[in-house]
Amino acid sequence: MVINVPVYVHGMVIDPQPVFEPDSRMRAFHARILAAQPGLVAKLAAPIYTCWGHIPSPLHPRPAMIFGSPAPKDDEQLTLAEQHIKQRTEDATGSWNPITSLVAKFVSRKIREPIVLFGLGDVAYYCSDGGEERVRAAVYGQILDALQPHVADPDEIRLHVISHSLGVTVAHDLLYGLFNTMAGYTPGFTMQIFAPPAGAILAFNEWRDRATANPQTLTLGSFTSFASQIPVTLLRKPALVELMRDGLSLNPGDIGVKGNARWQLFYDTKDALAFRTRPLYAPNAAMNEERVDNSLKPDEVHMGYWDNAKVIDKTAALILARS
Repeated sequence: MVINVPVYVHGMVIDPQPVFEPDSRMRAFHARILAAQPGLVAKLAAPIYTCWGHIPSPLHPRPAMIFGSPAPKDDEQLTLAEQHIKQRTEDATGSWNPITSLVAKFVSRKIREPIVLFGLGDVAYYCSDGGEERVRAAVYGQILDALQPHVADPDEIRLHVISHSLGVTVAHDLLYGLFNTMAGYTPGFTMQIFAPPAGAILAFNEWRDRATANPQTLTLGSFTSFASQIPVTLLRKPALVELMRDGLSLNPGDIGVKGNARWQLFYDTKDALAFRTRPLYAPNAAMNEERVDNSLKPDEVHMGYWDNAKVIDKTAALILARS
């Protein structure tokens, strides 16, 4: 028997509100893939929705955690900090020219604030040692909590990971920690300075043992990613900088994309925060990348994947095929 578990990892949320419901889009997306492929209703276990970087909405608070205390957590202060920076640094003087003033205000409201400050600010946070560790502690902890009921289950647990924006990198890092079988490798999560509770590390190592056992009892069924920023975020690791310098390729097998697993990626060329990612990986028929058309509006195109019919249909079809 196989237990199919959908896992959602959101990315940067270009919204200035410190209290936000980032999983509202994920919940709506999940309902749409079930509607697109009704056969998934009987195949999928309860989905796991992660939340990081914002104080959770009262409508969907973080559950009481087994591995650590519930909110507030360090990662949740990120948007509060970004909001404070915005208030302190915005230019209220305007321009002497009415036309250029209007253009400047449009650029500030539609591009600089949502994309640069509230978007790339999240990337800057995750690319710092302390920020990466805090986001990992939050996201991994939530996933490990939700998987806890399956720990004693001898059946195969098959993950179907859906990720967006910076969440693609966070999910990629999680899968790399679980499925990488390189000799001598120790996942960074298990030895980070901002240490997660000991129970979380023990649970992570148990799942890693299941992912690297023969036969595996933790597998990756599918990995769906949209608006990937891996081509940028990989540069935070000197070893990967050297790999790219030498013209080499990444191995998708290191994150469990091998055998029957499949990885599909979507990007919109109008999305300043989305990058083609497939060409950085070694040739692998298990990977596919497609361009989509979300919106012409710069402040909407990055979040438009959640509502894109092509993304929804192809995600549903892939999960059904790999369940």
